[in-house]
Amino acid sequence: MYANKRIAAIIVAAGAGTRMKTGLPKQYISVGGRPVLVRAIEAFEKTASIDDVYIIADKMWITHCCEILDFDADAAVVDCEADAAVVGRGGGDTGGGAVGSYGVSMDGGGAASAGSVGSGRRFTKIRQIIEGGDTRQESVYAGLKSLPGDTEIVLIHDAARPFVSVSVVDKAVKGAVLHGAVVAAVPLTDTVKSTREGMVTGTLDRLGLYAAQTPQAFRRELIAAAHERAIAEDYTGTDDAVLIELMGEKAFLIEGEYNNIKLTTPEDLIMGEAIAADIEGGAVSAIAPVSRETETPPGLPLTETSAIPPDSEYRTGIGFDVHRFVEGRKFILGGVDIPFDRGLDGHSDADVLTHALMDAMLGAAALGDIGKLFPDTDDAYRGISSIKLLARTADAIREAGYELINADMTVILEKPKISSFTNRMAENLAAALKADRRRISIKATTTEGLGFTGKGEGAAAQAVVTLICRTNREPVSS
Repeated sequence: MYANKRIAAIIVAAGAGTRMKTGLPKQYISVGGRPVLVRAIEAFEKTASIDDVYIIADKMWITHCCEILDFDADAAVVDCEADAAVVGRGGGDTGGGAVGSYGVSMDGGGAASAGSVGSGRRFTKIRQIIEGGDTRQESVYAGLKSLPGDTEIVLIHDAARPFVSVSVVDKAVKGAVLHGAVVAAVPLTDTVKSTREGMVTGTLDRLGLYAAQTPQAFRRELIAAAHERAIAEDYTGTDDAVLIELMGEKAFLIEGEYNNIKLTTPEDLIMGEAIAADIEGGAVSAIAPVSRETETPPGLPLTETSAIPPDSEYRTGIGFDVHRFVEGRKFILGGVDIPFDRGLDGHSDADVLTHALMDAMLGAAALGDIGKLFPDTDDAYRGISSIKLLARTADAIREAGYELINADMTVILEKPKISSFTNRMAENLAAALKADRRRISIKATTTEGLGFTGKGEGAAAQAVVTLICRTNREPVSS
């Protein structure tokens, strides 16, 4: 129970696991001395936020599943074709006694056999073991049909992920209550290539790319409606979140864990044994996402309160600034002191390029303009470096939940020529923004002798920026 809501977990354990090549579905294989399925259930049993657990098993393995969980099959099994429960109403209060001991082991030849029963481990939240369908999606739907009518939040978890933690489960529950739909995920660490016909066609920017995991958590009526629509449109998705996306709804991300791996191939078992040994030896309880300054935006860690939409909102802003040339001032542009016989007039250092960039950023984030943040009536900003103001602007943008994706700027002046300085300018701006230099573009042009810039009376700059919004999104509508 969380926020006075009844919360259920569906553990999907109906897969055949053919890629594991063990002769036994992977959810029943022993890892670190306990069946994968048992490990997958443990976090849901331990946390106080979960009220009910439903196991989805393949028809041919239901008896085996009940045996390793010491569960009353006669009282628990529901045919997925039956109409005893209807999605959106649930099947009422269903029984199922306390679940007892278990044990599965692999012999030296790779064959699976039932292990000894009698460890005394008790699961108290399992309500039913339900016959799955031909696909994962059908199996989840069978579980949804079996939920009690007063279930409000449902977590869907793959049994092949045995190392899910209580922390991730609790964050999924809180996120679903707050936003309606959440997905556990971790930032990608590998370089990702796009290909066509075996040939590399490009390298994707990892910024904003996450590997989805389970659990995925939803308001019960939302995910039920999504599955109903998928059935009506004969659509099969690769996870449950994509089904609500099909409806035009949005799922948010919560922080997953790198050790919440999915066991798919024999090689995964090696990693699984290592994780199990670390967890049970007390060395590792969760491998936190790695901080990578140029790949994971600074200042925006994934947390339970900063749920992140996977298709994060993008904002565009335009900035423009102009200053006239005067005698006795340095000509500062992008934080660089440009050799010239005059400089730009202004309250600060009159860095027209940096001012245009700041205005574009503030405009994209709907935070006003530089005059609002740094008024020219305040002597604290007299003569100040605009690069320092840019750094403060970047902090304000991050605090509002935004990060810079790209900035394209154009300086408009007749002279002096500045092409030899643009790289230094870009480096200064990137450093102040804590951004990758490759995200900064600076160009220069003239007005062919026209207007005040063409007459050499001053300089202007314009900037176009794109920001990504990772927080402060509206929750899924009721």
